[in-house]
Amino acid sequence: PARARGDPSPAPFFPAAPVEPPLSCSLRVELFSPMALYLLAQRAHARRRRRVPQERVFKPRIQFLNMPEEQVMRRYQLNAEMIRDLCHALERDLQPSTGRSHALPVYVKVTAALNFYTSGTFQTPAGDAAGISQASMSRCVSQVTTALTHRANAYIRFPFQPWQQARTKEEFLRIAGFPNVLGTLGCTHVALKPPSDHENLYRNPLRFHSMNMQLVCDAHGMITHVVAEFPGSVPDAHILSCSSLRGIFEGHRNMDGWLLGEPWPGDPPSAAPPPISCTCCT
Repeated sequence: PARARGDPSPAPFFPAAPVEPPLSCSLRVELFSPMALYLLAQRAHARRRRRVPQERVFKPRIQFLNMPEEQVMRRYQLNAEMIRDLCHALERDLQPSTGRSHALPVYVKVTAALNFYTSGTFQTPAGDAAGISQASMSRCVSQVTTALTHRANAYIRFPFQPWQQARTKEEFLRIAGFPNVLGTLGCTHVALKPPSDHENLYRNPLRFHSMNMQLVCDAHGMITHVVAEFPGSVPDAHILSCSSLRGIFEGHRNMDGWLLGEPWPGDPPSAAPPPISCTCCT
């Protein structure tokens, strides 16, 4: 019954419900141990389960020595003897370091890179023609290119010494009777896939993307000087004015001769470089 107003008797006492003690760590492990054991068992089963290894399929590799000479020239732009000499020259850099039986030999790397250089196609068609995958093709092109650039100075030499100049002049004199010639000068466009950020710089007057390469050759067509750093939109005359040929003819007392080159169509007169002393004409 309710207590009357002013009743001094104490209020009745109702004991609180008992509070259960928290679970101990051992009890929690016992409650969740079945799930933990199940997960551990699944993980161990997944580790024991192994995939059946698939046998690797190797494409047939093309040997240039077994190809007709006409096909070798058409595909690689070099004859078999020159390719063999190139393989011998690059053997130290291209020799496989692994002892696996299916490692790419030197001749496969060289011919794959040559096929890529001369065909102008992307790596997948060139790799299919060489009998290797695209990843292997990419490595071959990179290795061969690095090996060639390391040896460029041993083969691309301008005639600085007087005896070299005398021999070069004599060889040109035998061709057409033109005296005092140290080389022929010209530019060529090498097609490429341009970068996306500066695509317009690589579009040449012929409406395709390229690098504009300046070359100097001797009487045998051997390259003695090269400038390969300008995109296709740069005029030929500007490349000549920025190249090291000016320093070669002005800075060496022994330089005495001419560089012959045909006129460059499309170059305005203002773009023509100033004359290099009086010994280099274009």
